[in-house]
Amino acid sequence: MDKYFSDEEVELFIEAWLNEYPDAIERAHFIMQHPFRDLSSEMGRQQLEMNSIAQKLDYFKEALSAADGLGFHRLHSDVIDRVTSMLGPIGSYEIYE
Repeated sequence: MDKYFSDEEVELFIEAWLNEYPDAIERAHFIMQHPFRDLSSEMGRQQLEMNSIAQKLDYFKEALSAADGLGFHRLHSDVIDRVTSMLGPIGSYEIYE
């Protein structure tokens, strides 16, 4: 998968996300560990939070507007990839029903 933002930029974003939503990582991990549940409202909440944070950070605001409509998708992809890596390699963590 392509990366669009640097590790430092993603870490800064996650730090800002956690400052405003302290349980954001735990909720993201819950979604990842329960792929068979209907968690569309939780996923929608997560995307709204991430968009809200991105709009408050000057660098991300500029990057999102300059990415031909794909800016938020790219940010979301990089952040979720980083959050997923916090769980460990695929197969090393429990998946629940």
